[in-house]
Formats: sequence, structure tokens, C-alpha cells
Amino acid sequence: LAHDLRRPLQAARQRLEELANSHSLDADAEQTIQASIGEIDTLLATFAALLRLARLQAGGFERSERQIALDQIVADAVEMYQPVAADVGREIHTSVQPTSLRGDRHLWFQLLQNLIENALNHGAGQIDIELDPKQGLSVRDHGPGVSPDQLARLGERFYRADPARSSPGFGIGLALSRAIAEHHHARLSFENANPGLRARVAWDAGS
Repeated sequence: LAHDLRRPLQAARQRLEELANSHSLDADAEQTIQASIGEIDTLLATFAALLRLARLQAGGFERSERQIALDQIVADAVEMYQPVAADVGREIHTSVQPTSLRGDRHLWFQLLQNLIENALNHGAGQIDIELDPKQGLSVRDHGPGVSPDQLARLGERFYRADPARSSPGFGIGLALSRAIAEHHHARLSFENANPGLRARVAWDAGS
């Protein structure tokens, strides 16, 4: 289904791009088109995440045995998201120890990206990222946290703790992060940090 839905969206995006590049539009029309392109891009990214989630849950990815430096992945993600956080008056702080494990670098980056975006979109205050080879990886914000009922459901596909949908997202990112963690024989859990929500990825020694 996601494949079938992506094709017409990609075609619509291409037509909007051609229209935007025609230089025959006034400023308001061009702004509307660019907003529509952005919304299509969000949907396409969601479908891509759904496809990746389905592949992971169906065992469609072979587990890589390549050693990767998770601390470098954290550094790359922070470099990408620090300006995004600064734009909304927030900061990302890190406490990172050298950590090497076996796995797929792109999947681990996707996992961390999803956790940071969740903290940016649904949390508040600074974001703390900690990495320790024994304690695991954690991402924490300093917002209000969530209720116990919501906490128990975080990571379910399509579940959102924000029923008013006042923040972006379709409830896919945390489910994908959990599937990526499980693919690497790790565990993703959530806890209220008082203040804020902490997402923690833990793995067994030797992973």
C-alpha cells in the first residue's frame, strides 16, 4: 500500500516543482505551492519509514556484523540537529563515551534521529544525550513528560501521546526506533525523568 501511495505523491510533487519553477506565479501562490511540497515530503518520509518498519519486523534486513562507532553517530546527529534546536531556542547537550558495537550505521543513525526529533517536537527545554558502552544510549528532554498510560504505549505503531495532534508526526518514528533496536538485539524503553521524558536504548555486553 505504501508503495502504491508513494507513486502518485511523487508525480504530484514533480508537477508542483515544475509549476513553482515556471516563474509565472505571484508570491502568495508560490508560497502555497512550497508549503504543499513540504507536506508531500512529510508524507513520503512517513511512507518510507513504514516500509522500513515493515521490512524490519518481517526480518527483511540482515543484521550487520560490522563494528561501528556509535559515539561518532551521536556526533554526526548532534551536528545536524544543533542548528534546528537553536532555531527554537533550545540546546543539545552531550555526555558521550567511546562506544563500539556491531550493526548497521544507517539504522542506528535513523534510531537516534527519531529520538532527537521526538524530543524536539514533543518535549521542551534542553535535550541531553548520553552514551556509555555499559549504560547504553539515552535521549532526554526537560518537558512535562507523559502520563503512565501514555508511557506504556510509546513505541506502538501509529500511537501518539498528543491526542490534539498539535505537534507534527504520525506515530511512526518511535515504533521504527524500537524495531531498529530489536534488530540489533537491544531494547528501547521510556521513562519520565521528572522533568522530561527519557528514551533509553540498552544492549547486552558484547553486542
